[in-house]
Amino acid sequence: MTSWAPGGTGITSSIAALIGVAMCVLIGCATAWTLYMGGVQARDARLAKVEGLAGVLASGVTQFASRGDLASAQRLVAEAVSSNMVDSVQVRLPGGRTVLDSQAGLEAPLRALPERWEAEGVDATGGALRTIEGSELSVTYPMVIPGRGPLELVLTADVSAPLLGDARTQLGLGAVVLVGLIGLVITVVLIRDRLRGLVAVGRVLSVAGRFEEGELPTTGLRLSENLGEEAVHWNRVLEERDRLRARAALEDAGERFKGLSAGGGEYAQAFDALWLGMLIVDDHGVVVACNGAAAVLLKKQKQDVAGAKLTAIVEDEPVVEAMASVLAGKTKQRTAVEVAKSTPGMDDKVVLRYTIRPLRREDGASAMVLLEDVTQQRVADESRNSFVAQATHELRTPLTTIRLYHEQLLDLGDKGDALEKAKCLNVIGSEVRRLERIVGDMLSVSEIEAGTFKLQRDDVKLDEILRTLEQEFAAQAADKEIILSFEHAAKLPMVAGDRDKVVMALHNLIGNAIKYTPTGGTVSVRTAHEHAAVSVDVIDNGIGIAENEHELVFQKFYRSKDKRVASISGSGIGLALAREVVRLHGGDIAIKSQLDKGSTFTLSLPVAEAQQGMQRAAA
Repeated sequence: MTSWAPGGTGITSSIAALIGVAMCVLIGCATAWTLYMGGVQARDARLAKVEGLAGVLASGVTQFASRGDLASAQRLVAEAVSSNMVDSVQVRLPGGRTVLDSQAGLEAPLRALPERWEAEGVDATGGALRTIEGSELSVTYPMVIPGRGPLELVLTADVSAPLLGDARTQLGLGAVVLVGLIGLVITVVLIRDRLRGLVAVGRVLSVAGRFEEGELPTTGLRLSENLGEEAVHWNRVLEERDRLRARAALEDAGERFKGLSAGGGEYAQAFDALWLGMLIVDDHGVVVACNGAAAVLLKKQKQDVAGAKLTAIVEDEPVVEAMASVLAGKTKQRTAVEVAKSTPGMDDKVVLRYTIRPLRREDGASAMVLLEDVTQQRVADESRNSFVAQATHELRTPLTTIRLYHEQLLDLGDKGDALEKAKCLNVIGSEVRRLERIVGDMLSVSEIEAGTFKLQRDDVKLDEILRTLEQEFAAQAADKEIILSFEHAAKLPMVAGDRDKVVMALHNLIGNAIKYTPTGGTVSVRTAHEHAAVSVDVIDNGIGIAENEHELVFQKFYRSKDKRVASISGSGIGLALAREVVRLHGGDIAIKSQLDKGSTFTLSLPVAEAQQGMQRAAA
């Protein structure tokens, strides 16, 4: 399903531009206010410094003048001007006569002070007088020369402050502007991204307006979720629209199915022809429609199902709970429940799958129930899982042994003991043959289950096969100190079959007898010819098999519950494969066994002439 993501639009750009202008105005106002406040602070600081300097100069001039040292007083006022803190400094007598003037310089001739003079309108006890005209400050500071009379110290200075203030003020302004610009960029980007989703939805709505009612497609109307929350919510609205359409279709189907139980014609025949069981249940839990497959799976008569309560037909609690949840509106999705039921008189279980789909209507709720028999699927799943587990276990043991003895051979090297090397090679060869048999058995089981297992029929001499097996198992029996004996009937007839498959069946029977017989036991193989069949009895005095497991041991991957069997390696497919092979030849394998008293397995095969006669009769 496609989705589209439109780029920036004129609306988005315009709104972003307006916001940018507003941010610029705010930054300008903040900058102007900062400049104004910086100038005010700088001017106040300048005034305070000048007034403080006036007090210091007045004190110094008073001391020098008291001693008659006007030269030092002149130097003091000249230095005050050279420090750039003030523009001029004058010391005057009350009548206005200038005694000291910073503009005259240090080399100017100085006038001597009178011995005594009277104050002429000068209040020597008052404080400093400050006057400001424009950017020029004038401070008049009164002084008194003890025993002689008052003087006036007059300072003038420029108190105008620079536009941007000092360096710290400039740095502060730069930081404010930088932060403002960064905030402006971030804000514009965020707003543009925020508006993209809304603009995209608007454009999609304008496209949707070109379609007639009922013709609006969902494909192509979806938006990329990268556009924001609005696009995500828009896509959810489209999904809800699709869901409502699907619900309407189900409701229509449900209404049609409801009429099938009372009606007839092609719809009724199609309803009954479905291989799936189907029930339509109304909002009161009553079955209003039922097809033939559902009645068969429920083991009920069709006329008994329609019109009955579902709880009276299906008693399984999980199904009843799922149906109640759907009818109550708590579950709006399809619900699947599997139930295993035992058939009376049989050990096998039947697995039914109930799939419940809600059908919504304005006046209530109803549901459609689909029934399927999934027994074979579950059996196949269990067999596959068991097969994989057993195969993994069986293959791991010989592979581990081969690896260990291979590593031992590598450790021995070229100069190792020859007997040790021979032993390692014998074990590796034995395990390889074991692997070959295991893999062959597994492949044969797979072929039998798939229906591709085929016999290469030919005349088979059973006595030759038994002599070969006697030689093969002699060493294995000797290792366990088991007495292995073969008793052949005279002139055994040939059987028609696949020699390799017959060898495999006999190999599994004799191998099991030796495997499950304790050390010092006996295993006997006897043959007999009766009527049109040849039988081979494999008899041992081993641990035996419980009576309730006589048939179970022929099931694939089954192993006895006897604790003594758990310590003996095995795949559980040997006997199952042997019986399948023998039955494909027209024979069978029977068992007689008791716990702790041994077992007897009897393999019977039709002779060649009898088997050919049976095939001609069957044809």
